[in-house]
Amino acid sequence: MLTQDNEGIRINTDQAKHQVKLFTSFTPENLSQLTVGGGVNWQSHTYMSGAKDLYRDIYTQDSYWVANLMARYEFNDQLSLTANVNNLFDEDYRIDLDIHDYGAPRNVQATLKYKF
Repeated sequence: MLTQDNEGIRINTDQAKHQVKLFTSFTPENLSQLTVGGGVNWQSHTYMSGAKDLYRDIYTQDSYWVANLMARYEFNDQLSLTANVNNLFDEDYRIDLDIHDYGAPRNVQATLKYKF
């Protein structure tokens, strides 16, 4: 998001100016119960506009990529299992520059779903 003040100076520099989010999935014809997919998120660098000189590095996040994978298997019309691998390459990145809050490290999540 690009916001500027009345003099054209960028504000909200702690928000990414550019973002890309892509995700795709594929279901093989000969194995229609299985779906596999993956995606990436990218964002441009961010920084705290008030941070000067020595502190500028502390309050800066370089651009980064985060990759994710998923697989889903449908046993029948009611029961399916989905597995996700988030942050596949265990990228270190900050989601909040003020309090130095980091994004989640690589993690795996599985969901068993039953429809009534």
